[in-house]
Amino acid sequence: MALLYQLKFQAVGCDPLDQSRQLNLIEQLNQTFTYLASFNATAFLFERHPKVQSLSLNLGTSSGFDIQTHEGGGIAAEVFAAVTPQNNRKLAKDLEKVSAADAKYRYVLFMSPEHEAGQYRGAPRVTGVTVWSLGCSL
Repeated sequence: MALLYQLKFQAVGCDPLDQSRQLNLIEQLNQTFTYLASFNATAFLFERHPKVQSLSLNLGTSSGFDIQTHEGGGIAAEVFAAVTPQNNRKLAKDLEKVSAADAKYRYVLFMSPEHEAGQYRGAPRVTGVTVWSLGCSL
């Protein structure tokens, strides 16, 4: 129990992109896989929108949409990694946030071992928002 306590509550790890930011190991894992999902989502968006030349990523605790650009009418995307997309209402919260974006293309993209890559149909339909599973490959 002492080991589990340390992993959960003590800063024994760090942010994968900022070693000066100490985290507990659980949060380090969460951040690592969220970053991985964000990088995979960026590749997906560049493939889907070949005329877009740049995307801004707001990683970690940065404000704004996780991925965005004003090019081509605009893209706004929220990204997460979870065991299941319903965990902590993350999918519902991201759908609500991205549905308010002033962008032509709006996405919620997620990484989950429960779902292969492709359009996810298990989410409530929100007009103009694409929900896409990135699969769960490294």
